[in-house]
Amino acid sequence: MEYYGMTDIGRHRADNQDSFAITLLAEDAVLAVVCDGMGGAVGGKIASSLAVEQFTAYVKEKIQAFLSISFDNHDDDEAIIEGIMKQAVAEANSAVYNYAKDSIDLIGMGTTLVAVLVLGKEAYICNVGDSRLYHLTSHSMRQVTTDHSYVQMLIDNGLLAPELAAAHPDRNVITRAIGTRALVTSESFRLTLADNETLMLCSDGLSGYAANEEIYAIVWGSKEIYARATEEKVKALIDIANANGGRDNITAVLLTF
Repeated sequence: MEYYGMTDIGRHRADNQDSFAITLLAEDAVLAVVCDGMGGAVGGKIASSLAVEQFTAYVKEKIQAFLSISFDNHDDDEAIIEGIMKQAVAEANSAVYNYAKDSIDLIGMGTTLVAVLVLGKEAYICNVGDSRLYHLTSHSMRQVTTDHSYVQMLIDNGLLAPELAAAHPDRNVITRAIGTRALVTSESFRLTLADNETLMLCSDGLSGYAANEEIYAIVWGSKEIYARATEEKVKALIDIANANGGRDNITAVLLTF
């Protein structure tokens, strides 16, 4: 497995409120998380970095303990792992929410979160908000996570055509976030991966400023492109989002199998 991540301030923001981490937990066990903060320059950065820190620390502790016992890919194991990811979201939420309560200037700060835990060929995914995870193969690219956003709610209720979402004036309004309330509900997904497949985590600074076709061309445009270093592809993703306006912070993480 190869992996690389990068975050960039973009072309129009005064500060970067995105945070990410990639952590090797054990052989063939990697955790990646991306958070996109909100709540002002200070609040957004605190929220995203604190969520990444707390989420990563909880998963690392619990998964390493779990792996020291056994990992046989049984149904019970899957439920345990998914439970660890879900509780990690709760821990991150509590950390951000409680931190904000101690300062009137930080009340209401929050962050999105998207994460994946890869154990061998199994990928355990969770998300809150509109940061995304994509699954790319030699013939397809699809968004695995579901946006928790006002625009997605309109689409789900048949009130907005999907192709109009990118231009909707409320496209940045999210309906769920880490730290804005005492409790939060995350969504979970699981994938079985094959060789030569890629997972991409990103903030909306990438997904909002680069079309799927542009992303796919950079990651899997041809065999020659696919053979390029993962770091080179991540930098190219950042570059294309900036070239298309770069009006938000941009974060991208690639994991290639």
